[in-house]
Amino acid sequence: MRFLQTGDWHLGKTFFEQPLIDDQAHFLAQLTEALRQADAAGSPYDALIIPGDIYDRAVPPPEAVSLLSGFLSAAHAEFPAMHIFMLAGNHDSAERLSFAQDILSAERIHICTDCRSMTEAVVVADAAVYQLPFLTAGCISSGTDGNVFGAALRGQQELLDAAAQAILRAHAEQFGAGGGGQAAVLCAHLFAAGSRRSESERIPVGTAEQVATDSFAGFAYTALGHLHSCQQAGANAWYSGSPLCYSFAESSEDKYMLSVTVRAAEPPSVEKIPVRPLHRCSVLRAPFGELLAGSAFSRYEDDYVQAVCTDRGIIENPLGQLRKRFPRILSFAYDQSTGADGSSTTLSERRELLAAQNGHSAEDIFLAFYKDIYGSGENGGGQPPEAETDLFREYAARAQGGTR
Repeated sequence: MRFLQTGDWHLGKTFFEQPLIDDQAHFLAQLTEALRQADAAGSPYDALIIPGDIYDRAVPPPEAVSLLSGFLSAAHAEFPAMHIFMLAGNHDSAERLSFAQDILSAERIHICTDCRSMTEAVVVADAAVYQLPFLTAGCISSGTDGNVFGAALRGQQELLDAAAQAILRAHAEQFGAGGGGQAAVLCAHLFAAGSRRSESERIPVGTAEQVATDSFAGFAYTALGHLHSCQQAGANAWYSGSPLCYSFAESSEDKYMLSVTVRAAEPPSVEKIPVRPLHRCSVLRAPFGELLAGSAFSRYEDDYVQAVCTDRGIIENPLGQLRKRFPRILSFAYDQSTGADGSSTTLSERRELLAAQNGHSAEDIFLAFYKDIYGSGENGGGQPPEAETDLFREYAARAQGGTR
């Protein structure tokens, strides 16, 4: 079996209030092109696997629904022999995603939104594909005799273990011991322990929702969704990651689709296919003058930009000024440099000044405060106007004298 794996599309997502529907449509066009190239080369994909988080939220915007509908219709029309597997992630609404799933299944579009059919294999070439949506408390029950019934399970690990045992048992019953030449492929939306996570993921704090990678040991391959970085999770399990950067922390990461070949009794073959974004995400760190006019940043002018200013002074309307050069700038921040102890150097300077305030006059502290706020050099004078200093001296004298 040969298939293309890509997940965590998050259709309808906005990034710093910037709609990404055009970027997502650009990605889906690349996905279609990858399917065409494989078809033209005489090695078409048997399946497209999308393991969860199809939409970004339970009630997706109309344009996201239209985008998915258009993609599925076009893909089915152009590649009618290809199976498409989609399952519900933690961002999806199972009820909405499951619309018309029985009719679509007859057309080789398999949408899985609950665990009732998790042991039902879809045979594709020499593999049997099983789908497991995002696991929630009580979605699987297990009895002492090993059948899936009885007490409701709650934790992700025990839910996965019960599901994996039931699936592998059903696989052996249908295809015989050892699978009878049919490789067992699992599609699941899970957080595998030890994997790298990203800022843009909605994941509980701690490790309670993580699962051990040895839970996938009985499967020839596990196609995972949930985490946004492309990575391997265990011997035969992979995350394709999200196709686009959904946080600036991901700006240094390349994004991929995975071309996977699975054969019974052989290790899977996994090849990364790079995704070319419509607009890159870039974090630019420099003094404001360089951000505004420096030639080094010319190649970022069409990117989604987060500008980090290293100047100490306050810049008037920085986003407005920078937007003339970077029309897609989404964020502006001042550099929070850290000292050896990990604390902000600015905060350290303030603490030192206040700790030694007995040795400083009120005017010294005022001048230090002014410099801290307005900076010095090109973007700030470092010294307040004499009139402001005189006004401070007047109020300081009144305060010391106990008058108002």
